[in-house]
Amino acid sequence: LTYPHQMPEFVQLDNGRIQAFDADTLDSVWISEPTSNSDAITSKLTYHEGYVYGGNKANAEGAGAYYAIKTEDEDSNKTEEEKKFAWTYTEADTSFYWEKGTVIGNYFVVGDLSGKLLVLDRKTGNKVDEAVLDSGFSGAGITYDEKSNTFYFILTSKYSISFRFICWSIMCCNMTS
Repeated sequence: LTYPHQMPEFVQLDNGRIQAFDADTLDSVWISEPTSNSDAITSKLTYHEGYVYGGNKANAEGAGAYYAIKTEDEDSNKTEEEKKFAWTYTEADTSFYWEKGTVIGNYFVVGDLSGKLLVLDRKTGNKVDEAVLDSGFSGAGITYDEKSNTFYFILTSKYSISFRFICWSIMCCNMTS
């Protein structure tokens, strides 16, 4: 359940959908289309400036996916308006089970169970950069400190790691540890 300051509340459903409810009345506002494999969104949801982001575990072919959906209610007369995902990012041989990402500027940053730290364009889902680590992410999520321009996460090896962005251009998104 994700509820950003009097906005709709967002809930993952077991059939690969996200549903938005009015924060005051709990009436349905909209429901997403099912995910591409109809697997449940198993990550914690992230809300940022009109988008909700969520990921799921690997499907039968071994690919995990992350999704973004715009939260605007385009038709307030329909309580179960079906919305399409703004983008879907699929990665082979991975899983985003319990992996909550964070938004940093124009980027959505998320880790996976195989140890990849992915940087995606937050509005298109295109991969901008990645770092491959020796251990998978723990599912605790990623936290960002704007003052130090650093984000923090925990790996399954129990190490706490921090990375700092050293460039903010869309053409350059290198990371240092």
